[in-house]
Amino acid sequence: MEPAIVTAAAYGVETAVEGGVAAYYLSKSTLPLKGHLEHVTTTDGLPRYGHTLSVISDRAYVFGGSEDPDSQSLTNDVLELHVSTDENTTTAVLRSIPAVGDGEQNTAPVPLARTYHSATVARNRFFVFGGGEKPSDSPKPLEENGRLWVFDPLSSKWTFLDPPPDTTFPFARTKHVSTSSPDGSVIFVYGGLSSDQVRLNDLWAFYLDEGKWSRLPDPPGSPTSGINLICGRGKLWRLGYSDDSEKSTGSIPRGQIDFLEYPTGGTLDDVSKDLAQGHMNDLKSNIQWETLDFNTNKPSEVPSPRDSAALQFISTGNGRDYLLLALGSDDKEEFSDIWIYQLPPAQYSGAKVKDVVREKLPGVDSHRGEWSRLQISGIEVGADEEKGGAWTSRRYFGSSMTGTKQLMIWGGLGPRNETLGDGWRIIID
Repeated sequence: MEPAIVTAAAYGVETAVEGGVAAYYLSKSTLPLKGHLEHVTTTDGLPRYGHTLSVISDRAYVFGGSEDPDSQSLTNDVLELHVSTDENTTTAVLRSIPAVGDGEQNTAPVPLARTYHSATVARNRFFVFGGGEKPSDSPKPLEENGRLWVFDPLSSKWTFLDPPPDTTFPFARTKHVSTSSPDGSVIFVYGGLSSDQVRLNDLWAFYLDEGKWSRLPDPPGSPTSGINLICGRGKLWRLGYSDDSEKSTGSIPRGQIDFLEYPTGGTLDDVSKDLAQGHMNDLKSNIQWETLDFNTNKPSEVPSPRDSAALQFISTGNGRDYLLLALGSDDKEEFSDIWIYQLPPAQYSGAKVKDVVREKLPGVDSHRGEWSRLQISGIEVGADEEKGGAWTSRRYFGSSMTGTKQLMIWGGLGPRNETLGDGWRIIID
């Protein structure tokens, strides 16, 4: 056989193989995702609910909350959890850090003990906002005039950021949510309950380099439960629910995701000025909420409305991003399920190209805008544990990302209203 013919034949086989591989990866479904659970516990025990969890490097920090629904005692100590990298060890070393201010002779102010507050990580510190004085279902919010408390793990000391005089700031609140921008420059606070137990729908941004609060446009609709907000890919993603969503004015369909491309740089003053003067039409031309399309033909494949759930931003690479919703409760029950929502792919990404091709292939779906339950591929409990853990429903727990594809939860109230003292890592395979 002529060499040219042999070469051409070999090239044809190689091209066919490459085409087959490409076709395989293009047809490989992006939903449902699989993930496994790893149990985490401590030797001393750390039952807690209504607290926050903040992961920085290889440490997790628990702040606030209560040990017992019937107890009136709270602490302002920070509790540090360190889990060994040993694969056979899931027992965390617990260390209590007393509240100390960053001032001479430790006389600087420190945060009061609190519950139902929020915390988020930025610049290798965690920032605390709001919260209530007592561990009740309807605690009175602490009046702190917009103060952000800042804990630095390196010094184990607290500092605070107060807004400048004569500037606006968020109302005191409880049961709200906070998140931060990926670059650590912005702290966002959203929703919650006011001192009159009115459900709030306002959104605030604290740009750390500017040192003041700015109010951003309220998300659409009138959520009555299940508010969640998370930041990722330069956007804020909001999930909320409305009672009787088919009939209510300003209702939010079950499973709807709204997003806002938040302003950066010098637009903050303009946004605040427009909001104060009521120039919403001018503002909308610069910044406005949008709603993602999602598949409403599968009502069973949409998470039930719930409060006190965790919402996190998950990235699997190449522009493929998801929202993860875990646990929570409604008026009747607690949930143990974990849900995944596939976001539209990032522009000019490999995921974007694949989705364009997928949508043209027969029998292949991109799954963009769909919810799906996370498929649990395994539950791991450390060999060092005397008593193995069981994945269970919970509410009022703390959660924090530990990587782009994994998060950690701790504590909460269980299905029998018992205070839980264990944690779990949820890891996307």
